[in-house]
Amino acid sequence: MKKILALVLTLCVALSMAVAFGSMANAEEKEIDVTVGMKFEYNAAESVVKWMGEKGTSPDGLWAYKVQPLARPGVYMNVVINDGPYYAWANPSGDTGLGYARVRDLGTNFHPGTDADIVKVFYCPSGGTIKLDTIIRRATEFVVQEGSENTPTSLAIYVEDRKVFPEGGDEYMAITKAEDQTYSVTFDVKKNERVYIRIGAIGQQSGDAVVMSNTVTYEAVNDGVADPTDITLTTSRPTVEAPSTTSRPANTNRDPIGRPKNDGPNVGLIIGIVAAVVVVGGAAAFIFIKKKNSSAE
Repeated sequence: MKKILALVLTLCVALSMAVAFGSMANAEEKEIDVTVGMKFEYNAAESVVKWMGEKGTSPDGLWAYKVQPLARPGVYMNVVINDGPYYAWANPSGDTGLGYARVRDLGTNFHPGTDADIVKVFYCPSGGTIKLDTIIRRATEFVVQEGSENTPTSLAIYVEDRKVFPEGGDEYMAITKAEDQTYSVTFDVKKNERVYIRIGAIGQQSGDAVVMSNTVTYEAVNDGVADPTDITLTTSRPTVEAPSTTSRPANTNRDPIGRPKNDGPNVGLIIGIVAAVVVVGGAAAFIFIKKKNSSAE
């Protein structure tokens, strides 16, 4: 039995290493050679089928949609496909807090929630200087009405936790018009940094939807890479229950002082090593791909 398990262990090691190196090779193939003048955009899916299949991320992996709960600064939560179809946080569609922050109309319409911004994210494939052009308008004109609590829609742009738009001391740009407005901002980035284009409700969310498109153009390229310690928390994580503390049954395969009764590793140890090797190999591949492609969960 142990010889068979030892053989299985050997095969698992080989398979795990093959998967890891194969994944690394694929990640290398996805590396983007950025040059001056190169443009990146993701403004509308080609069809509903692709829109749903892309799962809130562009085909090249450089753009994604997130929700930023205002009560949790620095946390950007993943969105999921919902009825509509639109992308929103996994709350019921009628929720007026986080769940109402959503992306609609194949990626062109953004609606914030009272307690959360809807966010479009760009993952920088290279260091350098980029110009971000944003064309935006409210779906409906904002009109001040006596006795109404309606508010304009806000637009703010960050690189990690650094605000780059609007420049100066203003927290956001208020969007009020139903006509296209173009805003351009130029700033430096490092590879793997993320640009967050945040659409907020300011206060009351009613009628705050905007139609928006964005284009990133590299005006200069350099080898700067973000230090992992400079990357801010961007996803929320589920609560993990503590492992059970119930007592385990006695191990009858050991002698009175705890040694295995037979020479060589016991069956449980071999199975544990097999599982560990598979997990570590898979994790190594995942970490490498994440680093190369640099996305609450």
